[in-house]
Amino acid sequence: MDRFVVKKQKLIATNEKLKALEEEHDEKEPQTEASLIWRKITAEKLDCDYLLLYSKSEADKLLRECEETLTYNSGRLAQVQVFGKWHDIPRKQVAHGNEGLHYTFSGNTVPARPWTPLLLKIKERITQVTGHSFNFVLINSCCHELDW
Repeated sequence: MDRFVVKKQKLIATNEKLKALEEEHDEKEPQTEASLIWRKITAEKLDCDYLLLYSKSEADKLLRECEETLTYNSGRLAQVQVFGKWHDIPRKQVAHGNEGLHYTFSGNTVPARPWTPLLLKIKERITQVTGHSFNFVLINSCCHELDW
């Protein structure tokens, strides 16, 4: 499988390096390719590489744009079936992706809506940084932490 995936070399920083870099980094500045640092979380049966792709101000702006432009599911698409009875999902949810894709869970199949310009922009940024291209995203917007 690895021969079909183009991967970029990752720079993994230690906790000491991360703390120093975070202290230097102004959260209002846009993240550039050079300022991105891969981080790692490891534990038993866990090996997770991640990075902060957007500064706080960039992420806040993207979140506001998502909330203003996305149309969340309603009706049967906003419900799950548990023991034969339909219940409202306790959060807003929508799927976007390539034509023909869908997500099935708890007796419900949610079709992917077409990519929006905003989601394409985010998708392209993720592809640029990771070297991986994604074809689907499931977006959940929780009203409060009890909905997680």
